[in-house]
Amino acid sequence: MDSAYEKDKESLFMALCEGLDTPQNVYSDPEEVLNSEWIASMFDKKDPRNWFMKAVPEEIIQYGTVLMIRYYEASDESVQAKIRRKVLHTRNVTELICRFDLEVERIDHDFRESAITGLLHDVARFAQWYHFQTFDDRKSIDHAQWGARLLTYLKEKKEPGFEDLSDEIIDAIRQHSMKECDKPTEIARKIRRADKCIILSEYLADIRESPIEHGAISPQAYLEFMSGLIVSHKSLETPVDRLLQRLSWIYDLDSLEAQNWVLNSGILDELLILLKQATGDEQTDITIGLDQWKQQVHLTSSQQFGYLAA
Repeated sequence: MDSAYEKDKESLFMALCEGLDTPQNVYSDPEEVLNSEWIASMFDKKDPRNWFMKAVPEEIIQYGTVLMIRYYEASDESVQAKIRRKVLHTRNVTELICRFDLEVERIDHDFRESAITGLLHDVARFAQWYHFQTFDDRKSIDHAQWGARLLTYLKEKKEPGFEDLSDEIIDAIRQHSMKECDKPTEIARKIRRADKCIILSEYLADIRESPIEHGAISPQAYLEFMSGLIVSHKSLETPVDRLLQRLSWIYDLDSLEAQNWVLNSGILDELLILLKQATGDEQTDITIGLDQWKQQVHLTSSQQFGYLAA
């Protein structure tokens, strides 16, 4: 990594915009070529498994996948593992936001806006890890702001596929990782839901593999959760607090399709079990709070759709 990039983020940004940020085709090993093909296959609109990509302009798909491949091929093995993870995250978020559309629309729907937003929502993540070896925006770049700036740049240059990119999509990508949004658009709310759902599933997989340290919940994190608030970053004092923060994300899932997805996936129940194990406490108050949230989701689902969530 060029140390100059660490000192001058504007230079890094312009290099990314101009396509000069990473070398191309660095690796020639057949396994690496196969991995690059795997990345492209994740978003191939000809593949029936990628039904949600059908209405996305080919130029946008090509830009997104080529960007991922370039960073993958220009990285060593340790960086490649993280980039592969973000490729899979992007694919899963893109599919989920469109599945939520399908549940709501219940009619012929082309998913164009949702699919483009899902594909591009983390477009700056790949440069972030390549240059800073972290996905922590506080220690590197604000990936959502960078992504929005990059898309604005491509739109202003009238790059093929991006000349008609809507400001709503760009704004949604800018807002998707904010703790709170001021009057978010519907597409911004959609991408925030899908992103959080997939991150919850990824976080659960991580702590299954590497259990968090035993400890106590800090008073401020507990207070925020019990007040129905998302636990703030500044309140995180222990690894257990971060687990509670992930649980608190249910308060930001403002649609029945996302709420039911979390319930039916079993993620919520398993995270609660792991919280109890990590603290050595039954966490009665937190359990009651989560049960009340579940009951409300069950009730609303029954009233609106005539069925109960699992």
